[in-house]
Amino acid sequence: MEYYNAYFQSDDEIHAIVNFTLGTTNKLTKVSSDTLDIVIYDYVEGEELDANILFSGTVTGNYQINIATGEISQTSSELEATEEGDPSNNEPSTPEGSENEPEATPEAPALAEPSADMVWIDATGKKYHSKSSCSNRSDPYQVTRQEAEAMGRRACKKCY
Repeated sequence: MEYYNAYFQSDDEIHAIVNFTLGTTNKLTKVSSDTLDIVIYDYVEGEELDANILFSGTVTGNYQINIATGEISQTSSELEATEEGDPSNNEPSTPEGSENEPEATPEAPALAEPSADMVWIDATGKKYHSKSSCSNRSDPYQVTRQEAEAMGRRACKKCY
């Protein structure tokens, strides 16, 4: 909400935030008088320089924020099915405003669950690692194995 309040000058704007460390591009748009929509995409090389390919990566998450309350709702049923390891789960998304699904309001969508299987990656690699020092990684950081695989990364043969 701080970003929205500081940088949006009009409700008709679309903002892109590229995170090179995480390899994501975030699209922020105001979709109604009280809702900010955030779609998270896998970063596509050079998209920050070319509007024709901006937001062309795979969608990895979709959240809506109530501007008045700051409440966050996850709107991507595909992401939830992937996180649960059940790609055959084709249940429709819970309608907006429904309070039947307690998992639909994560505290911090970008943070990994502490009990998750953590791996090491860097901004440019195609593999994930069990050790931060494997293959002389540049600025390694941790994500869950599921997140790394969702980015298209595979296990390193040296450390796995």
